[in-house]
Amino acid sequence: MSQMSLALCSSKITKIFGDGSSHALPVLQGIDLRIEKGASWVVLGRSGVGKSVLLKILLGLLPMTSGDTLVDGLSVRDRAHRHSYLSYFGMLFQGGALFDSMTILGNIVFALTERGVSRAQAIEIAHEKLAAVGLGERRVSSLFPSELSGGMKKRAALARAIALDPKILLFDEPTTGLDSITSSKIAYLLRDTVQTLGATAITITHDLVTARVLADRICLLEDGRIAWQGTQAELETTDNPQMIDLLKAAQGERAS
Repeated sequence: MSQMSLALCSSKITKIFGDGSSHALPVLQGIDLRIEKGASWVVLGRSGVGKSVLLKILLGLLPMTSGDTLVDGLSVRDRAHRHSYLSYFGMLFQGGALFDSMTILGNIVFALTERGVSRAQAIEIAHEKLAAVGLGERRVSSLFPSELSGGMKKRAALARAIALDPKILLFDEPTTGLDSITSSKIAYLLRDTVQTLGATAITITHDLVTARVLADRICLLEDGRIAWQGTQAELETTDNPQMIDLLKAAQGERAS
């Protein structure tokens, strides 16, 4: 695979919390990712294995202990070109991370004007993106986050994430806290949005149903390392014991 075909290239990402003493906590231990442009990857794993830490490192919100991530030759470690690096990304945070004191429209307009877009243009883009995620009614844009259902909050947060048509979308547990019907709707909305934008997507989740909707390729994060990776077809026939345990746990949850 050539470097030019990659949307994102991470090498030997390590993250250790603590001061290097015996109390240090290694969370990520040498993660390598080679993600092609236009691909949709899902990172599976139990709660607490470092999935969100990995996503925050890719976005530059957390410093890595060692390693590097490159996007079109730009390094996440290069503080001088941080703005250029971040311009490639749109992020859907686990809880939406909408500002409670702003309307839905205000949340998106604020994100756009912070990137240098004029207010008039930002309002136009915000209405366009809200319509794209199924929130096109003007009355909805004037509501505050506390007035929205869980599914509507996810849609509003997605509209903000795609406001500048990013080349790489990061989704952090996008269906957590939603009922099964709403989760399915959000998963398919994310898939359709990624395809419409022609973006590269990286989703972290513990939900195999969401993974199956979104993923071209799936990897399992366990004990700070990539324990397994493959296509959806390979997932169904894997003999990897850690992935088999995850599949059995998911089947047990559905049965209950």
